[in-house]
Amino acid sequence: MNPLPAMRAFAWLDEQAPAHAVPFARACFDAYWWQGRDMSATGEILQAAHAAQLPDEIAMQLGDACTDGAPLRRQMDIAVSRGVFGSPFFIVDDEPFFSVTSMETLEAWLADGGW
Repeated sequence: MNPLPAMRAFAWLDEQAPAHAVPFARACFDAYWWQGRDMSATGEILQAAHAAQLPDEIAMQLGDACTDGAPLRRQMDIAVSRGVFGSPFFIVDDEPFFSVTSMETLEAWLADGGW
C-alpha cells in the first residue's frame, strides 16, 4: 500500500481544517491496521473521512488533497527537525514512540500519565 495519498490528505486537512485532522487520522489507522483496507485508494480515503464524520464540504476536497504534495512536504520538514525518523512515529509530552510495536507502550504512557 502506498501511504502517500492518505498522508497528503491528512497534511492538507491538518492545515485547512485542523479540528478534523485527528478524527480522520484515527479513521485511516483503523481502516488500514484493523480492517486491512488499501488507504492508497481515494475511495477508501473518502470512506475514512465519512467514518470520521468530516463535513461534506471538507471531505469533497480530499480527493484533490491526495495529489497535493506541498502540505506534506511542509509537515515532513517540521517532523525531521523534531527528530522523527520513521512511521508510525508519535510524540507525546516530548516523548518519542516509534513503530507499531511501541503502541502498547504509548497506551501505557497515556493511561499512567507518563513514566
